Amino acid sequence: MGKDERFHRSLKAEALSGSAFRDLASAQVALDAWRRVYNARRPHEALGGAAPLDRYRPSPRNWSDAVAPFDYLPDDLVRRVQPNGRLKLHGKHRRVGRAFDGKHVALRPTGTDGLYAIFFRRQRVDQLDLRKASE
Repeated sequence: MGKDERFHRSLKAEALSGSAFRDLASAQVALDAWRRVYNARRPHEALGGAAPLDRYRPSPRNWSDAVAPFDYLPDDLVRRVQPNGRLKLHGKHRRVGRAFDGKHVALRPTGTDGLYAIFFRRQRVDQLDLRKASE
């Protein structure tokens, strides 16, 4: 993304250019100092000349490390995705994706025989076609 490229260009030009660091600790000290300037004092064009800390506002929402439990619909077929990104349905292993390792997903019939929509919580993420051979 452009903003990432711009950030890296600024980092390289302002903090790393011509620098030879004695060790990792000295590099960290230099980067920490640059970050303070970048966020608190350096004007940013995208912010109308303000520094990011001038615009920062903490979120009013509370943060919790614990993910709230989620109940799927009563008619859903709920399966736990295995560490290999697969689930078992009707005696066969089907690929869902490793992003869902250890998570529970819901399978909902679509109206086409053998075709299920895959949901993670409220979001439809894929479909599973039982008419195809196991993957």
